[in-house]
Amino acid sequence: MATYATTADLVARFDIETIGQLATDDGVRLLRDDILVHPNVEVALVSACGDVDVSLRVGQRYTSAQLVALDTHGTAHLKKVVCTIAMAGLFDRRPGLYETQADAIRKRAHEYLDRLAQGINVFGLADTSDPQLKATAPQLHGPTSLEIDTRNFLSARLANRHVPAVRERNPLDRG
Repeated sequence: MATYATTADLVARFDIETIGQLATDDGVRLLRDDILVHPNVEVALVSACGDVDVSLRVGQRYTSAQLVALDTHGTAHLKKVVCTIAMAGLFDRRPGLYETQADAIRKRAHEYLDRLAQGINVFGLADTSDPQLKATAPQLHGPTSLEIDTRNFLSARLANRHVPAVRERNPLDRG
């Protein structure tokens, strides 16, 4: 799994005091250096990257390799998406704290994840001329074994005699 954003990216995009209050469980004020290495902040970022990867698989538009290869502006947008999702995760750790701000960030995080899961072109890769960065989902079409059997082809009539059965010739997922 790729790491799309770091704790430094999160601190650059959101208030460090808020992050510190959401990350700690004992109410002790964290210094900047402590926040950058705090395990709760790191877990929130790793979870956010996992959420993005899951949405990528569901949407079937992008791969992790495509996101790692984004240009400067695309990478900045990806970091914003991941940091927003991570911040929503931090707000979930401390419900009731900054409720208005938390609701807005949760809503934005869910919108990002929904758009990725729906296969919407979030990062603008569809129109690129670089074939390595084409954002497309492969489409597989073809008849199933049952459809071929009902067509009554010669191979179906000679099954188990001279020609292997259809289910042995078709790809495994076509049954």
